[in-house]
Amino acid sequence: MGGENLRYTLREEIFSDELMALYAEMDSKIAEFRRATGIECPSGCGKCCENPRLEATVLEFLPLAIRICDKKEDDMWLDVLSRASGGPCAFYVPDTLMPGNGKCGIYEYRGYICRLFGLFVRPTKAASPEIVACAVLKRSMPELMEKAREMVASGHDAPVASHFSMRFLAIDNLLSTRLLPVNAAIKEAIERVKCSRSYL
Repeated sequence: MGGENLRYTLREEIFSDELMALYAEMDSKIAEFRRATGIECPSGCGKCCENPRLEATVLEFLPLAIRICDKKEDDMWLDVLSRASGGPCAFYVPDTLMPGNGKCGIYEYRGYICRLFGLFVRPTKAASPEIVACAVLKRSMPELMEKAREMVASGHDAPVASHFSMRFLAIDNLLSTRLLPVNAAIKEAIERVKCSRSYL
């Protein structure tokens, strides 16, 4: 029993290491594309984080779950997440003075969807890939968005979602495909790590 659960724990640690390596590459690629196009999220914008319908997977939050369990904060956050199950991400810290603004309380450990959302490229059946951007960017930066489309059409290197997705799915096909409300996904990730460690 103990040996079996040790393997599960080690597998989660391996998943976490693989994810953080993927996240670092994603962040670098997206940041490079933002610098080249001049497209940046408005300072303090938290519109995407305020979406109560945001879904995520258990897999993408394993690094956060391990961090929380390492800090012995699992019981506290499990309680918070249970009470916040139907709302926006429990780790989002809204700006009390400016509606629509806020910040991520776990930025280094934010999930896959959080990193990808906002600005990326996806292949289409047409000749050139399509830029996918949030409504705020489309509305506030139309000229820069058009410049970005022209750059992508001319072959400029850009963060292609499918390239990242294939690597994400390859880490664990089950944990990477089952979508849950974001707070439920984080809660299950913490429970998974906590349960595995209880056998050590």
